Amino acid sequence: MLLREPLVSRGLGLLLVALAWGDPSSVAVGAAGEHVKLGQGELEPSVTARTTWRSNVYLQEQNELSALAVVLSPAFKFKSDGENARLALDGSWGLRQYLTTARQNLSSYGETKASGALTLLPRSRISIKTAMNHSRTTRAIENRGAEESLITSMTNRGNAALSFQPGSALSFSVGGFGSFDDYRVPSYATSKANGKLNNRYGFGPEVALKWTFFPRTAVLGSFSKSWYDWDDNVVSAVGDDGQYTDDVGDYMAMPNSEAWRAMIGLHGRITERLVLSLSGGYGEADYDEDSVDAVAEEEGDSSYDQDLEGFPSGLVVRTALQWSPRRGHTFDLGYWKDHQDSWFTNYLSYHYGYLRYDGMMTSRVLMGVEGGYRLETYHGEVTRADHLIRGEGYLTFRTNGWADLSLRGFWTRRASANEDVDASVYGTNLAWIEYDDFGGTVDLTLRY
Repeated sequence: MLLREPLVSRGLGLLLVALAWGDPSSVAVGAAGEHVKLGQGELEPSVTARTTWRSNVYLQEQNELSALAVVLSPAFKFKSDGENARLALDGSWGLRQYLTTARQNLSSYGETKASGALTLLPRSRISIKTAMNHSRTTRAIENRGAEESLITSMTNRGNAALSFQPGSALSFSVGGFGSFDDYRVPSYATSKANGKLNNRYGFGPEVALKWTFFPRTAVLGSFSKSWYDWDDNVVSAVGDDGQYTDDVGDYMAMPNSEAWRAMIGLHGRITERLVLSLSGGYGEADYDEDSVDAVAEEEGDSSYDQDLEGFPSGLVVRTALQWSPRRGHTFDLGYWKDHQDSWFTNYLSYHYGYLRYDGMMTSRVLMGVEGGYRLETYHGEVTRADHLIRGEGYLTFRTNGWADLSLRGFWTRRASANEDVDASVYGTNLAWIEYDDFGGTVDLTLRY
């Protein structure tokens, strides 16, 4: 069953109405491409009609099945920069209908994204900053004949901070975040109502520092601490066929966790054509095995007590270099070593490298290509290592500001790297997935 429309999406809509309601005379509608003026703000509504085809919609290694779908996605952007408040909002709603008869169980009418940022007293030495991000997405689960065949993930995160700027070169902020995540599966895959699988709650403090020592170069530092708690620390791993999956036993353990991270970095324009970003840090995460009921150990693996700690596991590295050989053309090269909490095991650590080119062929024709490789290692009761390779390219034709036509193609390859995993370190519970997926989209975007 699909979730109801998120409150955050309705809240953004009501806020926009309130902005216009406060002074109806401030609403001005311009020509196509000039957007809608709302007082000191500007609203840009748009709608995208997309046709998409994928070669392996269930992401299977064998017996791949292709599918053709159409997507309709209305969206908006709003920006306002006043003397006492600066506001930025954007949101989108996606309706996806598969045209292939046997794949219509993958259709979805409730994929949403929204974000917002509000700064009070933006030109003062002391300001208040708030932000929020919401996303609701779906992906296919392998059950081709079922009426429902989607896993739904909804993530929500908000943060607020008090920002201090004692001088033009130095600023720092102190605040915190809160998050709520909701995961749902087809109703036959869980005994809970409405297909609920689990919920996760997170919160913690955040501190950030920025020192600009050249006009276009700054040192950035941050520290954060987080606590994550699950509604259910033991989740049934038995599918609709009565068999457990992924070698985790009848139950899957999801321990609560406590984590921290400290980062420091440099971001600046080295020359007119080169922009460099370098940052590094360290973080740890402790997974509380005491939060998991002993029933998880009866039929499953007790490897859920794996913590993230020590060197090099806790090391974080982020590098990015952008080169603009001439106006309208950029090359981006980057490497990340990082880790993140996972919704189906303890945590994921990864190495990621990418190369991207974006270019403006003419004033109305843009193109780009990107390739990336990511080595992923999952730690916890579900343990595996994967090679993830992705390539994509796009070509966009622009009109006079009100319409874009875009063509896009992509390829994704996930291959198991479990033969490289030391079982004495990661345990013997190795679950792997391998597949190739080719696809393409044709987008027509109309904006006002």
